[in-house]
Amino acid sequence: MCQNVGLLRMFPGITTQTVKTFLQPPMQGVVLEIFGQGNAPENRPDLFSVLKEAFELGVVIINITQCAKGCVVASNATGKALEDAGVICGGDMTPEAALTKLSYVLSKETWALDKKRMILKRNLRGEMTVVAEENITNLDFGSRI
Repeated sequence: MCQNVGLLRMFPGITTQTVKTFLQPPMQGVVLEIFGQGNAPENRPDLFSVLKEAFELGVVIINITQCAKGCVVASNATGKALEDAGVICGGDMTPEAALTKLSYVLSKETWALDKKRMILKRNLRGEMTVVAEENITNLDFGSRI
């Protein structure tokens, strides 16, 4: 399991420096807890820029909701902006599930970063609701997960 993962809870007024500092090495992956259905402060292009920078440096970021029930979506304006910055939509994953999944996937040293990002978007063991049926038999998980 990769230990260079963390959970960052967004809140109104969070500084760009706080987010930037949190995303610095040795951080490899972050679960970003956002408001409601994946809403981040829309009037803060500086935050989106920092997230995009981290993505380009290889930090994997998963977006989940702070709400007890519900999920994040990439279909609204903010969700789309986060997706454009390289943030992975975590659907209805709990913080614990997202952090565990991120830690597990990032520990797979033989997988390319693109494969890791693709795997994180998929339901592996019931950690997220499947919206459309998908065939995961062709994915290479090795002998066991």
